[in-house]
Amino acid sequence: MSISQFHILFSSAFLMASVSGCSISETSLPVGGEGRDQAIEEALPGAEIVELTESNVRQYSPEAASIPATSAIPDEGVWTYRVGAGDILRIIVWGVSELNDASQPIEGVPAPGTVVQANGDVFFPYVGTFNVAGKTVPEIRQELATLLSEYFPDPQVEVRVAEFNSQTAVIAGAVANPARYALEITPTYLLDLVAKARQNVDIADISRVTIRRGGHTYFVNLDAFVRSGRVGSNPLILDGDTIFVPERIPQEAFVLGEVTRTSSIDITNRDVSLTQILSESGGLNARDADARGVFVFRRSGQNVTVFQLNLTNPSAYLTGARFSIKAQDVVYVTAAPVTLWNRLISDLLPSVGLYQTADGL
Repeated sequence: MSISQFHILFSSAFLMASVSGCSISETSLPVGGEGRDQAIEEALPGAEIVELTESNVRQYSPEAASIPATSAIPDEGVWTYRVGAGDILRIIVWGVSELNDASQPIEGVPAPGTVVQANGDVFFPYVGTFNVAGKTVPEIRQELATLLSEYFPDPQVEVRVAEFNSQTAVIAGAVANPARYALEITPTYLLDLVAKARQNVDIADISRVTIRRGGHTYFVNLDAFVRSGRVGSNPLILDGDTIFVPERIPQEAFVLGEVTRTSSIDITNRDVSLTQILSESGGLNARDADARGVFVFRRSGQNVTVFQLNLTNPSAYLTGARFSIKAQDVVYVTAAPVTLWNRLISDLLPSVGLYQTADGL
């Protein structure tokens, strides 16, 4: 090797080492002492630094994600369906064929029967016009039997609502079939309506459903009923209610530095620990990571807390399993000091091999 060739190789190696050194200095973080504190203070003035241990991890670990509360909805009482305008009544007087309509329902065609007019009136043979608005089916049956008794001895009357139209609720948002749905004789609860509208399970957030009723908005955590049976989170739906199912806002945490896969991880509706999120990122990079320097950066308002976990002792993974990650946390694993040397050698060897091959030619 000539002097000029050696000079070229040395200059190349020095340049690569310099570049490698700059890269490490920009992405590594001292794992302790004044160097660590100074580096954090320069980047995040006023940040609190907390070294996580088995004795203090619960003190700093947030509890599992808080369950959104359900607004106090006024007591709806017992559901009673009251007939109104647009309903279609099916009236049968047993033993009096001339009063009964024998036609059968046809899909897509209004049900056969007596339509309740806008003023609440209906017409029935012999009786004429009478008002049914705001009355229950048993009340209508009793009234009609009394009116028909002037013409037929002890009339046996049956009244059914063939088509429900007068009482409805609207549902919109992250559902497949947003629409106005009729309320019927049997009570309709929030879960029933969401099921009818078919929530979009990929994006719907049923923990933050809203019900607009009587000029007031109520927030309902339907998920609390589905998961744990919280009865108050599945309220009775009333006529005129407007229900909105919002889309879920993804809650993410970020894993950076010397891990197998740097990534953002969706922690929506999950209680994820520090150990778990490192595992989901493929674990620490065995070649480059400094196990002493696992940091979690967490912002609360204008304040930032920097948590540090030393994983050189495998038992520390148990401590990490007790530290819950919050949305927007940044987990950062710093590089080991030896990494600079390892990367320099890794970068140099191919160049040296290439030079030797060329020199041999």
